[in-house]
Amino acid sequence: MRAYVGLTDDDHFAPEIAELKHRYGNLTNVFRSASPDDVPKQKKRIRGVCGRIVELRKVIDAHDPQSTTADQIIDELFPVD
Repeated sequence: MRAYVGLTDDDHFAPEIAELKHRYGNLTNVFRSASPDDVPKQKKRIRGVCGRIVELRKVIDAHDPQSTTADQIIDELFPVD
């Protein structure tokens, strides 16, 4: 999950993730609870990371954990051309 969030940035949003870890306590809590609404509007990069996390949560939550594999979710996130 962390790798997916950092794909679009040369530094993989490392400073932003570090600040979110400080805010939420650890990376698990970041992925469980992060929301752009929790971050001041001036911190656009952090809000963007939170938005990407929210999108990823929605994709994962849309699948039944009993019948969906991680490979299926990965295929949805990274479709083969």
